[in-house]
Amino acid sequence: MAFLKAGWVMDKRCAAPASVAVVGLGPLTNIAAALNMAPDIKPAISEIVVLGGSWGVGGNITPAATFNLYADPEAASVVFRGGVPVTAVSHDAARRVLVTPERIAPFRQMGNNAGKVVADILDSAMDYAMRRRGVKVGPMYDPCVIAYLLQPELFKGARVPVDIETRGEFTAGTTVVDFRGYTKRKANTLWINAVDIDGFYRLLGQQIARLPYDVSRGRCVVSLLPLLGEGRDGGIRTPSSPTHLRSGCSRPCQLTGVSKGWPAMCRVALSMKRTTDA
Repeated sequence: MAFLKAGWVMDKRCAAPASVAVVGLGPLTNIAAALNMAPDIKPAISEIVVLGGSWGVGGNITPAATFNLYADPEAASVVFRGGVPVTAVSHDAARRVLVTPERIAPFRQMGNNAGKVVADILDSAMDYAMRRRGVKVGPMYDPCVIAYLLQPELFKGARVPVDIETRGEFTAGTTVVDFRGYTKRKANTLWINAVDIDGFYRLLGQQIARLPYDVSRGRCVVSLLPLLGEGRDGGIRTPSSPTHLRSGCSRPCQLTGVSKGWPAMCRVALSMKRTTDA
């Protein structure tokens, strides 16, 4: 979540108790900085939802660690030990939500431009997976986090103590998940390790089908979602979120920067639920 400024989070110290959900889709440096510099913001945060960590499936940047936590393990440790409820959408769950040719086909059959664009992007991701791993399959990471915020009932997990290894020669950034209570620590994390895969794709498909923008022509491409909160218009409120009109689109939306890649497209569609339902 590199573009979420610590100062912006700190400004939320006067918000109503448990009224702000902070989402970490990348390394947790700025969130940790905000917690350190302004610990009085903690009561305003209902939860910090983190993408990262694994218990049973290994890492994706080292054999033991996932990228978002490995990139700044000290920051991750601050967040997990910060006293704010943490929900970790782990790779144990996200790697169950696989993109396959069979999952892509319904998007191409939707008949709208957004569905075609998503199908094209996912096809490209599958080509990359074939070149890299020899199989046409790949996980959905970031979209799982937004899906959890929209429909948490699709996900299952357990409240457990979680620590981040910060000094290991081979294990820096590893999530130490204590399912059996060996450490005697208080549970600090809702560890998500299971997901209703069909339900996830049903939610994603519903939002792609209703997406009204011509994404391939650059109209109203909404950025990643570092923070999920209500704006004055009932839509997504992001750190530097001016209402804008872009490329002839007459509908206002929130923009913090153009995202690239297929996970970003899926995050856009899922986020539309919060704006179009308002």
